[in-house]
Amino acid sequence: MLKARHFPGALDVGCVTLPDDLMQAATIALAGFPQKNLEQDAQKLSSYINSRHPPMEENEYKEKLAEVVETVKQEETIDPMSPGLVEEERKRLLDSRRSKVYEKMKRETYKWKAIDYNEYKSAAYVVARLAPDFASLKRGKRNEDVDQQWPRVIQNPSLKKKHVICHLCTKYGTLQELTVTKRRHGKACYSVSKKASWGDLFPVVLPEPELTQATESTDIITENGDDLGNKENIGKEDM
Repeated sequence: MLKARHFPGALDVGCVTLPDDLMQAATIALAGFPQKNLEQDAQKLSSYINSRHPPMEENEYKEKLAEVVETVKQEETIDPMSPGLVEEERKRLLDSRRSKVYEKMKRETYKWKAIDYNEYKSAAYVVARLAPDFASLKRGKRNEDVDQQWPRVIQNPSLKKKHVICHLCTKYGTLQELTVTKRRHGKACYSVSKKASWGDLFPVVLPEPELTQATESTDIITENGDDLGNKENIGKEDM
């Protein structure tokens, strides 16, 4: 019987050696850069890359925005839309609400942005990521029949007391969260989910997702004409 840690789809994590030609090419390309500084900056870049999170999906952002707006509204002692308020007071309260929502969203959401690679930063990337990137490509031998069916694990599964949460990229190009339990999916699937890791193909066949209507835009905080529905303007700065 095949052990769970050797399940079909698991990446081979054996040692991979860089080819001599690749090492020579990298040495020539990096010859004009200060070695000590480049090594230090490569370590910083590698740490930064590993700390990054994927950008929020539009529907996730809108759900978070609606949640924050509701929290801020519950903390208000006066409803800005109450009848009888003078216009100046109404505007002040709405501006205050918008400011609180903006600051809370900035603290609690992650603002992703692309890394701008100039010549030096590209060289630092080569130092930091050439070996691990090559190893990933070398290990990723494809079985086309399997690849057409099984989803890929896109982050390490979250192990809970009686279930495992797996984040998968399906063959349909969609992201799906699968909660695996022994009772619902069987002992074998549950054991595999606990041993799976980032990059593995998860040996299940998922149905094609149904198309759902996009989340409606959040207008409940825009009564004064302002719009916080653009996620490009809110979030923790991704330095």
